[in-house]
Amino acid sequence: MPAGSNQEDDMPEYVSVGVTDAQSLPPDTWTTVDWPKEYADSAHHHWNRGGPSLVHGPARYSLTANVRIKGLPAGTELQARAIERRESDGKIEAGPIAEYVASEGDTFVHYALPADTVKDGSRVRFQVIHYGTQTAQITGGSAKVLIWEQ
Repeated sequence: MPAGSNQEDDMPEYVSVGVTDAQSLPPDTWTTVDWPKEYADSAHHHWNRGGPSLVHGPARYSLTANVRIKGLPAGTELQARAIERRESDGKIEAGPIAEYVASEGDTFVHYALPADTVKDGSRVRFQVIHYGTQTAQITGGSAKVLIWEQ
């Protein structure tokens, strides 16, 4: 570490949240995942405890989200993405989309966004969509976020 640098400046904030209750996942609809269980959030990024927000801007962040989905036939296509939702008007800016295919039994989605930024006045959330014909259920999951406030 260079002389005169402050190690605390390099330490990110940490958010860890989880899914505790089943959430409906209708077909052809981007569904924002709620995170009712809070394991860690010392800087209060999960501002609406139990809700969908994971990070508030301005910040740089790294996100890993996992959800367990029940009720999808094998072969059903799914997608997941992070979104940035503006607090002032609710406008959404979508992040990178990852694609998945349902397997026999429950389907597990693992979404990783190694690095991104969120603007001032916006919050990061996580969404899933499937292209089947019946409503499925998100029955579990977790999200971990490292945050460098700007």
